[in-house]
Amino acid sequence: MKNFFRDVKDSFYNPTFYSNLASRKVSNAILFLLAVTAISIFVLTINIVVQVIPEIKKINPTEFVENVYPEGLEIKIKDGIASSNVEEPYVISNKDIDSHDTSEENLITIYTQKEDISLNEIESLNSLVVLTQTDLVAEKSDGELRIFSLEGVKDFTINKENVSNILNKLLKWLPLFLVLVVVFGWALVTTFSFAATLVILFLLALIPFFVAKLKKQALSYKQSYITALFMMAPVIILETFLTIIFAATLPFWATLLILVLLAWLNIRKVSVLI
Repeated sequence: MKNFFRDVKDSFYNPTFYSNLASRKVSNAILFLLAVTAISIFVLTINIVVQVIPEIKKINPTEFVENVYPEGLEIKIKDGIASSNVEEPYVISNKDIDSHDTSEENLITIYTQKEDISLNEIESLNSLVVLTQTDLVAEKSDGELRIFSLEGVKDFTINKENVSNILNKLLKWLPLFLVLVVVFGWALVTTFSFAATLVILFLLALIPFFVAKLKKQALSYKQSYITALFMMAPVIILETFLTIIFAATLPFWATLLILVLLAWLNIRKVSVLI
């Protein structure tokens, strides 16, 4: 661990360190950059969690349901057959949820009192979700309708109290869900980010390669790739701090400029070509 942090420090500026990279294996350099990437993404993930948790604590499901759920509406599903206690078709529009919404499309339409409603009739309701007597019909982003049968639902009631209870239960499980998202998200993002970096470095390795030639130093492409792997550490660390402090990322040209600067400052004496 001590060696890792020493390598991180030396990756910013230490010509002697860079001149000795010829003795390092490619696998060693890859593992070093993997560790830097994993730590960086972990720090960014924790930063997001720290910002999200206070917002989660502000959530009040009961208050939300009071403001959003239609007064008096109750839907019952018994043995796969849905019914409601309101005059139908009953429409819940986007404006009912958000008064600033100007879209023409309805959010939910309840139409359980008519048997054998056709798809043409469902489409004419211009609603994202339609509850019929036997099905829940939802419109996909491409306009295609997906039909979910209620056949397997034996006894279920939807009203303001039940919805509030369900949301409160979900909120209790939210911290555990957040932990799982953090763990899997961290692993997934680390994997894809690191894989992309390894591929891009096949091209960026040409930076130390040509800088070495300009400074009349002997550096093979293999050594250049190892050098580039270590030079990416300062770039990743800098971008991590920029993201946390300023919510900004490094443009590609800035990454190139930093790599050129690091190569120019650190490549002085290198081992002979191998």
